[in-house]
Amino acid sequence: MKLLLSTSNIINTSPSTFGRPTTKSSSELTTSLLSNFKSLRSSSNSSYKEWTNYDSQTDTLYIPTPEEPSPGLSEERSQYDITVKLFYLPGVDPKERCTHTKEAIDCVLKELGVDNIDLLIVSFPNIVFDAEDESSDDSDEEGDDQQKEDTTSPATDSPSSSPLNPNNHNTSTNTNRPEPLTSMLRTWSTLETLHSTSAVTKLGLSEFGSSRLSKFLNHPSLKTRPSINQINVRDCCVVPKPLIVYAKQQGIELLTHSDCTDILPRGTLRELLGGVGVLEDGKGGGGLRGDVVPKWVVKYTAVVRDRGIVEAKGYFGGAELVGC
Repeated sequence: MKLLLSTSNIINTSPSTFGRPTTKSSSELTTSLLSNFKSLRSSSNSSYKEWTNYDSQTDTLYIPTPEEPSPGLSEERSQYDITVKLFYLPGVDPKERCTHTKEAIDCVLKELGVDNIDLLIVSFPNIVFDAEDESSDDSDEEGDDQQKEDTTSPATDSPSSSPLNPNNHNTSTNTNRPEPLTSMLRTWSTLETLHSTSAVTKLGLSEFGSSRLSKFLNHPSLKTRPSINQINVRDCCVVPKPLIVYAKQQGIELLTHSDCTDILPRGTLRELLGGVGVLEDGKGGGGLRGDVVPKWVVKYTAVVRDRGIVEAKGYFGGAELVGC
């Protein structure tokens, strides 16, 4: 069974749910999901079936039941900059990404009531930018196991103004390494299709140092070049000058962020869904039984261009219930 989770528009929630610019995206995601779920439960003892919706045709449980019609945006599409970041989560077969990408983008387009987005940034699992040792990405098979995290802002060669929380909420991927570049490029071809059909105007990468970025840009299979490279500069480190120079030469804009690459660990999702009765918690609450496997997370923001106001921001997450 597929599980499709939604925070709804967190701009409409309390300030404690809508995080500050330095709030860890993983914390914002889980807090927003929990807040949305609890707001729709009639009581702590109510069945999850009262506020979720199961589609037997697609074998998908929507958590919570989608709002119909979707809220959409208040002004014309041309008035907004819509940015989407898609997280491919660790431990998921890259062959599934074509389906996951379509699911994630369709969720955002329907939620906002639009037919295209301005910028799509993708985050591959187990890639962590290291400003102090950029040579760590020289091999497509090598990687850093640290977790990072995101608010997008222009990158400079001065120290970051947003130090990251060093606490790592999940260590399950510490033994994993980045996948081969060829695997990333196969995924990228799915994004190129979205670009060619005008569903996405610009594409972006996340956590690519100058070596990996150079190999990516010079690969013969690449058809659509990325316009953006998001990097996580931890502990107030500076952006390496070689990356700044190379990105400028290639016409790629550098942005900083603070997103965890493993934004929704399996244990976190299990605890979250068990706490609201969707999953069996061992107390006879009547929840679903099985193991929940997070597949992807997508974050979206819609900013009013003339005023710089964020009108809509939220997350969707895809997971699978196995062994039920």
